[in-house]
Amino acid sequence: MVTAFRSVRSGVARGWSHGLTLLFVAITLYTGLQLAYRTPIGDVADEPAHIARSVALLHGQIFGVRHMTARGEDSGVLIDSGLARAARAETVARPAGAVSTSPKIGARRVAAARAISWSGQRIYVQASGAVEYFPAFYLPGALGVEAGALAGQRPLAALYTGRLFMLLSYVVIGAFALSLARFGQPLLFALLSLPMSVSLAASFNQDGQLIAAAALCGALLTWDRAAFPQARWIAAGIFAVLLCSKPPYGLLLFCALVPLAGRDGPRRLVRLGAFGLPALLWVLAMMRFTFTPVRRKPYHPGPLWPGDPHLLLHSTDPAGGVRVLLADPLRILTLPYFDIVHQFGQFRMQFIGVLGWLNLNLPNSWYHGWGDALIAAALATLVSGSLGAVRWRWQDAVFILVLIGATIIAVELSLYLDWTNVGGAQIIGVQGRYYLVIAPFVLLIVPRIGAWLNRWTGWRYCADTVRALCMLPVVAMALITAYQLPDMLMRSFYR
Repeated sequence: MVTAFRSVRSGVARGWSHGLTLLFVAITLYTGLQLAYRTPIGDVADEPAHIARSVALLHGQIFGVRHMTARGEDSGVLIDSGLARAARAETVARPAGAVSTSPKIGARRVAAARAISWSGQRIYVQASGAVEYFPAFYLPGALGVEAGALAGQRPLAALYTGRLFMLLSYVVIGAFALSLARFGQPLLFALLSLPMSVSLAASFNQDGQLIAAAALCGALLTWDRAAFPQARWIAAGIFAVLLCSKPPYGLLLFCALVPLAGRDGPRRLVRLGAFGLPALLWVLAMMRFTFTPVRRKPYHPGPLWPGDPHLLLHSTDPAGGVRVLLADPLRILTLPYFDIVHQFGQFRMQFIGVLGWLNLNLPNSWYHGWGDALIAAALATLVSGSLGAVRWRWQDAVFILVLIGATIIAVELSLYLDWTNVGGAQIIGVQGRYYLVIAPFVLLIVPRIGAWLNRWTGWRYCADTVRALCMLPVVAMALITAYQLPDMLMRSFYR
């Protein structure tokens, strides 16, 4: 009887996992295709620079090149001049938050962009902020552009094919994460289906790939060591590649230490630390070959600068930022804290979805709906079971919560050092989407009370029923997004 019951439970769990995965593929693929082909090329955050970074890989450009301009030195890559023109031919400038205001793209401009041909001549394209990233997550876009070119497409059409390849990569990795996770599928489903996540996935911005990779890492860490002993090391390997692009997320690597119990803890700590070495080597190489400070108009240091206030600066300066922090170490905590408090509403919207160049707001009802859906997904995770999964312990949950908090501080401070003017009293440049990479690890914090709920109610399917009901608002919001977003994009970008 016990064996039969476990077989039924295992079958239900597999059916739930496969059903949710298929639903994710169907909805996200449809929504992503609409975003990929209805959003003009270049009208996703920083996409022209990401396009240049991606396409340059086809010419073997692993590192960028430094280049002197009238404003000073910056970094970029060499790509086909026709492709460089096509990457910006459809870009629309729009005030923040506008949906239906001009300017928009007319049929004549679309036709002119489509007519741009390959030139066969490579030119320098500024791509600071993208060339520093490890190229692995740009490969799908690069292969898509190459496939389009081999198929006879012109540059603009080839760029849309590159977007398609990026989307397919995201869907495959996301589906693999959902099917592999031993618990937390509702939360992963919600995070991977957010308008912001899918918008990034359907573009050349590598953040979409990073979100999917983080979800896969989180899914691998749901496995019990006895059931899948290699899971944590596979997750660490994937995360090591992610860190080469985003070193501030490095502390999340140590989520693989969970469960903390065990005599091999020190050995696991050392082995996990070794997975951070590739990121360190990449950062050193990037600093040597590619990195240039962000150029600014001449300015004097801000109020927190402990040195000469009349000093004239022309760029950001990480060393100067470190000096500001060391002058009062408490700023390591207070600067991120006040930035999050003051910008929380904006971060929340950007986390759910502010599209374009952070200038295309969704309807207000969507932010409320998706916020409720994320809570419902967390509740669905709460009523999950622990069959074949790593057991929940409060010590492990606290440990991961500390890692997430420290990572948030690291992300905030990285923008203070790299993007904020020296001595600034407020961190500049943080966006809510940066926390989408952190979010998949939250599922490891949520306790799982499914077995207890079944015993308390006396009904063996109570937890499964509650979990299914909690998923209804998540699926509903994903369907609403898929249904309404295409029309919103057309009204926003095209006449």
